[in-house]
Amino acid sequence: MSPALRGLLAAQDGIATVEQMVAEGFHRATVFRRMREGPWQQLLPGVVLTVSGEPTRRQRLVAASLWAGPAAAVDGPCACAWYAVRPASYDPGKVHVVLPWDSGLRSRDFVVVRRAMAPIRVGGAGLVRYVDAATALVVAARNSRSPARSCRGACSSGS
Repeated sequence: MSPALRGLLAAQDGIATVEQMVAEGFHRATVFRRMREGPWQQLLPGVVLTVSGEPTRRQRLVAASLWAGPAAAVDGPCACAWYAVRPASYDPGKVHVVLPWDSGLRSRDFVVVRRAMAPIRVGGAGLVRYVDAATALVVAARNSRSPARSCRGACSSGS
């Protein structure tokens, strides 16, 4: 493994796309063999976890962001959690992302996809991009089962 690939994996919590690995000199066939024989695993199409075990929440966020592409952002209850608001609809096993309307991706595995007809407003970014806080709260509230359960204390805390 090249130093550049080691650096990429360190920066992305052990997650990379097959294309990123190939671009850093790793052979495509070797990537698929390691996924087939272990210890690597495919989290999403074209996205590889290069360590064994259950992926962490952060690794799921990185994998979903890489799979969804650079125009996507973490959305709804997941973005609320990043802004330190826990809506009732928050499920740590799921990653909500928003994509441009014309994207061909659909919800799968642990990723829930929403399409935006308007430009996606990014409010923050770390290892992944997040929608702005207002959008996150509105989307989480829309997906809540009842208005009273849409956010636990967040609506009255001035957030």
